[in-house]
Amino acid sequence: MLRRILSAVVICALCTAVSLFAQKPSARSSLAKAFDDCSSAPTIDEVAKGSQYMQVRTQSESIDRLLFNQRLMACLLGGFAVLGVGLACIGLYGLLSYEVARRTREIGVRTALGAQRSDVLALFLRRGLIVVLLGSAAGVGAAAGMTRLLGSLLYGVRAFDPLTFLGAAVLFAVVGLLACFLPASRAMRVDPAAALRCE
Repeated sequence: MLRRILSAVVICALCTAVSLFAQKPSARSSLAKAFDDCSSAPTIDEVAKGSQYMQVRTQSESIDRLLFNQRLMACLLGGFAVLGVGLACIGLYGLLSYEVARRTREIGVRTALGAQRSDVLALFLRRGLIVVLLGSAAGVGAAAGMTRLLGSLLYGVRAFDPLTFLGAAVLFAVVGLLACFLPASRAMRVDPAAALRCE
């Protein structure tokens, strides 16, 4: 393996020399002499006879070993980020669905007084979306403030990535809309008399 690498390096060096000295006649004779000297040069095995190779690795293996800690930290941080986003979505869904379910009686009153179901549903979606937008604005502001601290930990990614911030805000908006829509549509199907008796 090492012999092939060394011979490739020698061939590249000789090709470079040929291209540089091809125009000069005196350089041609010295180049031929260099070829003759290279053929009588000892091999790596002859030079390193009796010595032991210790931990012979390829360059990619050496790079993998050097970057192991950074890759491990990146995987751990990525896993914790996914876990954090999942917990945030679950918490947001629980909060908004509880808030809508708590107002089942109000839905029954509005429906009994003649409000259209679509208007009541739009009211609860609007209230939930306001909460989500306020929370997203606060979260994006806090995250933008933290980018200076985290900028040194990122490799190949800008600290302030608008696509990432927009993606997080859209994700929370979708979760918020689902959290408001599902309980409100369930409460819409309940008879207004039963909704008024609901505690």
